[in-house]
Amino acid sequence: HTVAINFARALAGVMTGAFLLLFVVDYIVAVALVRFVGHQSQQWDDVETRLKIEGWFGTIPRAMYTLFQVMTLTNWVEVSETIESKIPILILFFPVYVIVSSWT
Repeated sequence: HTVAINFARALAGVMTGAFLLLFVVDYIVAVALVRFVGHQSQQWDDVETRLKIEGWFGTIPRAMYTLFQVMTLTNWVEVSETIESKIPILILFFPVYVIVSSWT
């Protein structure tokens, strides 16, 4: 009984730390992406694509949600290909982000 309680406490501490680390990393990355991608949406000529970019990276909460989708590999191909079409330097960012975020 005591072992189970101590295990649960330890697990809660580890999960809390991992969640906080992921949140801080996502917040920092979201701020950068809003600034360098979301605020540069006028680079895309197509209005539909511009609206997608603003929907993905227009605000910090939206960027954090998009990063969560990228981390879980839900929508990462469309997001990365769309972004990389105008900002090719980010071709390295998305695979590295998926690898780093999967560690937490």
